[in-house]
Amino acid sequence: MLVWLIYFPAGHFREAGRVIHDLPFDPGIGFWKSLLGGCEIHSNMELGELAATKILALDPRDVSSYVMLSNAHSAAQRWQSMSMIRQEMREKGMKSVPGCSWIEIENRIHVFGTADRTHRKKDEIYMVLTFFLEHVMESNQASKLSTESYIQFYDHNFV
Repeated sequence: MLVWLIYFPAGHFREAGRVIHDLPFDPGIGFWKSLLGGCEIHSNMELGELAATKILALDPRDVSSYVMLSNAHSAAQRWQSMSMIRQEMREKGMKSVPGCSWIEIENRIHVFGTADRTHRKKDEIYMVLTFFLEHVMESNQASKLSTESYIQFYDHNFV
């Protein structure tokens, strides 16, 4: 996890790859999923493929890894690779499960599904999210990501 926290946000992919290669142990599926998520955000296919290979060796039926790898190829504009991964998922009968999150405000629970646009305060929610992400972008000069890519990431995975 340290590799992700230090190297990835700063865009130091080569250093992250060296550290990962030299690990004396297998860090486990959680680490590889975190790394794959970072590769999706940064469109780093070399490490993304490594992470996906490790995840699928540990759990070949892990649908989320196929989806994340497909999204990483999409972010890198590798449309044919993305299409092949999605086709493989269909052939294996894999279907992604929509994500869901919730928050309690004043004793009321608000539930959000992936890409949910039905919440009665969706406009305000996305306005606050956009404001927050723009602030993050201003304070993080090392990142080359656009606010739009962050919103797409959150929209796809969390909101």
